Amino acid sequence: MKQILKISLAIALTLCALIAPIRATAASLVLATSGVTMSFPDNILRPVPETGTTVSFDFANNSASSVVEIKFEIVDKTGAVIYAQNTPESLLKFGSKARVNSNFYDAQFKKAVEPLTISLFVAYLDAGAGKTTRRIAQVGSPFKFIERPIAVPTPTVTVTFTPAPMPTPTVTVTSSALVSENSLLRSQLNKLKLELKSLTSKMSKICKAKPKPKGC
Repeated sequence: MKQILKISLAIALTLCALIAPIRATAASLVLATSGVTMSFPDNILRPVPETGTTVSFDFANNSASSVVEIKFEIVDKTGAVIYAQNTPESLLKFGSKARVNSNFYDAQFKKAVEPLTISLFVAYLDAGAGKTTRRIAQVGSPFKFIERPIAVPTPTVTVTFTPAPMPTPTVTVTSSALVSENSLLRSQLNKLKLELKSLTSKMSKICKAKPKPKGC
């Protein structure tokens, strides 16, 4: 009987581990063209409807040409521009660096057709053949948000017994908040219910044995 209870507790503890939030690790992506580089994190969380999300883009200008404009934009599969931003004029000087904070909002990306692409544009003056020409260099990369993990509080597992007429195990899982949209949680809870049903059936058979085990 104790062995069966241990199995039940193990199932409950496994459930807790499965629904724990996933934490992303920090890393950076880099786009570079014509001596200008742009770096940004590759673990950007999808914007929330209420407050959006702020992302920092780091730029460095080591171009040998005369740079007159630096900007970046995000487009969707159809080519529609979802977000665009220019960098400060101070970045146009050779050897300069700048950090640009961008505010992404859910409304901007909600109707975008994924996959998304982020591109860096550098406009510079090219002197050659007796004239100066404005040219644009461009480099792009796939851009994808990571989904926000659903915060699930750690459940508290309590096992109690009713001594007569037959020991009946009761497993109670409680938490400080209600999570109604987590399909994984619902699936695992259903699995736990099936395990408990099987446990009750096994204990019923044990207590029907003769001589009746102690505690039945």
